[in-house]
Amino acid sequence: DLYLSIGKYENECAKILSDGLEKLGVKFYIKSSTNQIFPIFNNEELKELSKICDYEIIEYIDNDNTCIRFVTGFETTKNECYEFIKEIEKIL
Repeated sequence: DLYLSIGKYENECAKILSDGLEKLGVKFYIKSSTNQIFPIFNNEELKELSKICDYEIIEYIDNDNTCIRFVTGFETTKNECYEFIKEIEKIL
């Protein structure tokens, strides 16, 4: 169970992000139980999002929507996750 215990905190942070985004109505490309989440934003939202964070583009869903990847790490704090959700809410 070493893998699970090492990644537990990072996965909890990612869950905070995914739950918060889901409450805001954000859709996901796939559901993940790891420290990586794959939300879908429209391209106008991504322009604003790029002003406050870095993300990786995973797949262009269509002309207007893109799947990106967020990753939490050991240095990510739960408070940062909650604050980040508030910032995304402003964009949406």
